[in-house]
Amino acid sequence: MTTTRHIAVKDLPETLRAAHDSMGCYERDVSVTTADTFSAFSAGGDGMRAIVVLLDMETGKAEHFSGSWGGANPWSPGNAIDRDQREQPIPVNGAVLRGYQGGRANRRGVWGVSIVVRPDAIAALLPAPDGAPPLDPATHGVLDCFPRLKAFARREEAAHYFGVHGADYDAALEVLAARGLVKINKAGAASITTDGKNYLASHGTPKPTQVRRVY
Repeated sequence: MTTTRHIAVKDLPETLRAAHDSMGCYERDVSVTTADTFSAFSAGGDGMRAIVVLLDMETGKAEHFSGSWGGANPWSPGNAIDRDQREQPIPVNGAVLRGYQGGRANRRGVWGVSIVVRPDAIAALLPAPDGAPPLDPATHGVLDCFPRLKAFARREEAAHYFGVHGADYDAALEVLAARGLVKINKAGAASITTDGKNYLASHGTPKPTQVRRVY
């Protein structure tokens, strides 16, 4: 069974953090997924190329590979990142880091980095469970709005699907902030945290408590 969790880069083991940083990625957390095998293939795109790092987490030895700008092309027929879709076993202590450079978003450095490790390796990477009880459905629903929607749309979504309006929405945000699942800055803007992403990954999508109104 595949497991995906999010881990703050600062909490990664030293060798994984060093490999991540060597890619030139500035994102604060990274998704970690379990699998027994991997393929080198990562498709490029318009003004974009894939970056892949194969890491031995015990020794720190890392091999860096880059796809072609724009993806596979006739001028680089031997580039494994562009073309090799064969599945290969992930070795013991092995990790595969994959990200992208360039693209229309014109982001700084490498972005969208993800890590794949063997199922027997992920437990050592995760923090201990906090032991807190599950969120009530309405608060869970408010949290579920964060990865999918911009700030202006979250209140409407929470009201339509979970019956959370006005002061109740603000109260739900306070509960989420107290649990460390969202962060609220001095200006009052809220954003989901790494722990919030992991809560949704482990508890799934909440069932709406009411049917959305049709206008």
